[in-house]
Amino acid sequence: MSLNHQSANSTPVQAGGALSFFERCLTLWVFLCIGIGIGLGRLFPSIAITLDTMSIYQVSIPIALCLFFMISRAVNYRF
Repeated sequence: MSLNHQSANSTPVQAGGALSFFERCLTLWVFLCIGIGIGLGRLFPSIAITLDTMSIYQVSIPIALCLFFMISRAVNYRF
């Protein structure tokens, strides 16, 4: 018996695959969002102050919600 046995109907599986435009430029999107966030904070400081007040025990609720939805989408939960 051989350890390298492959059946006649099996096809090789390719790891990874083609990346979408969004995935290829993810670093660019991250830097753009950071820049936009900094710009909005400078233009509208009251929004930054309001978001900063939304915290419980020094945990930012808006950031916690964004992280929750980002992670839940990554693990592919079905809501």
